[in-house]
Amino acid sequence: SISQVIIDLDKLSLVLSHTKLFKLYHKSEDN
Repeated sequence: SISQVIIDLDKLSLVLSHTKLFKLYHKSEDN
């Protein structure tokens, strides 16, 4: 159903934003 798709997109965007933060964190740690 459409609501399920929206929930999946929401989860995906959360995962993506967490991945970005994770990468940024590790980049700053390297320096």
